[in-house]
Amino acid sequence: MLISTSWNGRLLVPADDLSVMPELVFTGALELPLTSFIINEVKHGQTVVDMGANVGYFTVLLGLLVGPTGKVVAYEANPDIIPYLNDSLSINYMHDRTTVIPKAVYSCDTVITFYANAKYKGNASIQKHTDVYFQHYKEDVVPVSVETEALDRYAGLFPTIDLLKIDIEGGEYHAFLGMKSFLDGRRIGTIVFELNGTALQDDEAPFFDLLRSYRDNVGYTFHLIDREGRLVPVSLEELAAAPGYPYVVMKPKP
Repeated sequence: MLISTSWNGRLLVPADDLSVMPELVFTGALELPLTSFIINEVKHGQTVVDMGANVGYFTVLLGLLVGPTGKVVAYEANPDIIPYLNDSLSINYMHDRTTVIPKAVYSCDTVITFYANAKYKGNASIQKHTDVYFQHYKEDVVPVSVETEALDRYAGLFPTIDLLKIDIEGGEYHAFLGMKSFLDGRRIGTIVFELNGTALQDDEAPFFDLLRSYRDNVGYTFHLIDREGRLVPVSLEELAAAPGYPYVVMKPKP
């Protein structure tokens, strides 16, 4: 299916996907608070990373915002989705500024099992889906082997990353472990990630421990995004007390 977005981009999406396709068909947009935040935050010439690019909704938007002098790195692990991502970039003329990496983001470079969803393709994860998941979603999940990559392999290539968007359905803890050099050096201006305890499973507690260490030892602050795309300060204790948030923003203190 060819979709026209509310911000004048075009996307090719699989017609049998029930995760992002319906919302794109009805409204031409996804996750409006995050979309508004990114439009206000990202500037021409910046370097940005999209972890969990899916069909390219945010990848294309980021490419438009950084312009031909900027850089976009897009990670997508699902082999069935990567052709849609590449086609979406092609019909928007974004390959001149975008590098697609067909791997899962992880703590190291290796090969792991990735669980690809048949219907709700955006719910694919490095975490094996639990019985709680299948109470809500009636579908098949196919395990496939995928290569992984740690973001720190680019520490020598990118002095800084202006914005990093992470939407990888429970793989956040391992992604953070793999970008220690960037985080320790406060070399990422803005990190936006989903916080979902159900998706994180056993990684939830160690992930919060890791976030606390970056708050206490490196000086990161945390925020939520309101409906208009504005930042609202939040404590880690508040985040830990809730079942999850779709958008958590992490920034180093000035």
